[in-house]
Amino acid sequence: MTALSRALFLPVSVLVIVQAALVVPLPVLLEEPGEALGLAGRVTVGGGADTVGGDYLVPTVQLRRATVATAAAAGVDAEVALRAPGTVRPHGQPSRRVCR
Repeated sequence: MTALSRALFLPVSVLVIVQAALVVPLPVLLEEPGEALGLAGRVTVGGGADTVGGDYLVPTVQLRRATVATAAAAGVDAEVALRAPGTVRPHGQPSRRVCR
């Protein structure tokens, strides 16, 4: 190895490791708060007027694949949880296939 290649080995290795920690998905999911969706125009209730002021909102949950970096950040964020993929019901799949 030349002096130049030895000098570049450590910075390039660190760069590759950091990039992998940010990009490569792990076999776990991050469960974190999503957005709050308004129910106006989506739900109708018969039999009377709404006398309560304000909006009716439904909170959502966001699921995404974790990376090493996001899993480490989840360890210090109380609103984010790590979940095994088998414990989360995929969209459109009946719950009896997942929850046993």
